[in-house]
Amino acid sequence: MSIAPSDQTPSAATLASLAVVSPDTLLVQWNKPESDGGKAITKYRVEWDTVSTFNSAHRHTQYVLATDETPVIDVQSISTSVPPGKFLSGSFKVAFSGQTTLPLSYDISAADMQTALNDLCTVGSVTVSRNSLRNNKYDVATSQMGHTWPGHTWEITFTQMKYAGNQQTTHADPTLPNARHQVLDSHRLSVNGDSLLMCDALDIDHTGSSHDRAGLCRHIEEDHLKISGPTIDIGSKRETQVVHCRADTVGTVRLEFMGRTSASISTSADALQVEAALELMDSVGDVTVTFQGDLMTVCATAATLNGVLVTFESKLGDVPNMQFADESPEVTTLPPSAVSEVVKGRTQPVVGRLPYSLLISEGIETTSDWYVRVSAYNSIGYGTLEATSPSMARPARTVPMIARNISVSTKTSTALQVTWEAPVSNGGDPVTGYEIHWDTIDSFSSKCGDRAE
Repeated sequence: MSIAPSDQTPSAATLASLAVVSPDTLLVQWNKPESDGGKAITKYRVEWDTVSTFNSAHRHTQYVLATDETPVIDVQSISTSVPPGKFLSGSFKVAFSGQTTLPLSYDISAADMQTALNDLCTVGSVTVSRNSLRNNKYDVATSQMGHTWPGHTWEITFTQMKYAGNQQTTHADPTLPNARHQVLDSHRLSVNGDSLLMCDALDIDHTGSSHDRAGLCRHIEEDHLKISGPTIDIGSKRETQVVHCRADTVGTVRLEFMGRTSASISTSADALQVEAALELMDSVGDVTVTFQGDLMTVCATAATLNGVLVTFESKLGDVPNMQFADESPEVTTLPPSAVSEVVKGRTQPVVGRLPYSLLISEGIETTSDWYVRVSAYNSIGYGTLEATSPSMARPARTVPMIARNISVSTKTSTALQVTWEAPVSNGGDPVTGYEIHWDTIDSFSSKCGDRAE
């Protein structure tokens, strides 16, 4: 038996994903196939329909040229700080997708941080820059001028990764059995600051060691019931919302999020049952549910300020509030807001995007689920059809996309002029305002008197 090699159609596009942008727009992203079949890929076909068989009257098609690559490189950050008048010392660790560095000095240089991250087998290649906030301070005890180091920020640029695009949440992993995508329970970049110390004395030699200041360094400090200590965090934050309701007898509630409604949830459900019900809605993704204080069930049986905390683990940034879709007569949703935001979600400084992306809006309606698939084309023909993950989405209102064409120029000796254009999509509601930040360092983390190193 013999086989003669010949040109073939391309293999399937990789990492195809689908996200809701607004009530009439969806975002499709994908990367090029593993194989072009022996002929150059010249274009991609994107199809969307209200049925998974793609044979209804609502089917639409659009083409993207292979030359229209517009990848966005992901940028994330790590920041440390201590309360005013205190000084950092000790060490911390950084983890990425399950691999953890050795302990890193609290003031590790950008070059050494870069080496430590690149040594992790889950990291392809990153570059790192560092901003260190420094104040000059005279130490009366030693009659010397020293430097306070109230914090550092490392910006990490993921220049080359096995899985391109957003480096903070879901990513494809074909090595997993029976799984096209690996859904992570937490952000891929994480930090552990258990060994960071807060010190009273200056680190005159800036050695990063606390041995010469024995007794002056600690992990936390309690003062009149206030607990303070060194902090470390990544640049993104998970959105957390709190749900309040009361039921004197057992009833049911249903929650709505971005066009999806949960199954009925018993008012006596525990945290794991609530979490499971929410995650069955494909608009939610991964969440963690906990109860505040002495709350034992999703709805309180007596007057209380405690509620159900829902943390969005895989949704990026600020997300719309959940709402009560309906509840049985036994249930009362508590004012002023039955669902309110406790922690506003925040994305990393730059959210990565795959090389190919397309905003689709033709025919899109909020009353239907939409299925999307992508295929690559070479001179032999179209390759394998690749469905997105998730396989379908229902359009709904969400937060606006980023502002476009931002620029800054000098207006006077004491003023800057900033200009920008509106986002491509407002998320489904008119944009009512913009928040503008400015700082002397690019990590936007300085305080009065601080300056970059």
